[in-house]
Amino acid sequence: MGNVEFTFNKEQLIELRNKLNRISPRDRSGVAYKAFVRGTAEVETHLKEDLSGETLFVRTGRLRNSIGSQVIEEKGELVGLVGSGVRTGKRVAYAGIHETGGTITPKRAKWLTIPTESARTKGGDTKGISARDFTNTFVRIFDNAHGAIYQRRGGTVTKLFSLVRRVDIPARQYLSRTVRECSVGVGQIMSDVISRELEKK
Repeated sequence: MGNVEFTFNKEQLIELRNKLNRISPRDRSGVAYKAFVRGTAEVETHLKEDLSGETLFVRTGRLRNSIGSQVIEEKGELVGLVGSGVRTGKRVAYAGIHETGGTITPKRAKWLTIPTESARTKGGDTKGISARDFTNTFVRIFDNAHGAIYQRRGGTVTKLFSLVRRVDIPARQYLSRTVRECSVGVGQIMSDVISRELEKK
């Protein structure tokens, strides 16, 4: 997933800077860090809410559960990070393409295998599932772009996988959308954090 820039409007930025300048130089960096942590945590919360059905249909919750936030120092400046695998380093493989959109094509085979409900786990998971894991299967090709893998179960035939040459994923921009929606509220949250520190002085 590419970087999404979080910006404040001019008035917010001036307010934050003015408040921070009223903090003693010794405590200023610590207060700024605390404000950034609170702000990025707010974006993380809203992003998980957007991934609970409003923007993306939840099947396993893997993407939503992988979302985290972290504040780092980069070239002398604080940077807030929010996204898949930010805290754990285990980024969900499809996190980026759901943000930017794109086309998935097979790498080592002629077809992409798309599991149906019959091939998924009870929790709806498809991780690690392969057509080779199933017995008594057969393939039907409908045309140059579509096919299916079926399984014989007793006297019935069940469709396990759809076969396609490519899958086009639309750009859902779940991350950049959340950042835009949170810009005003996060600025206020960070300002409130600094204000509370000023009240302690």
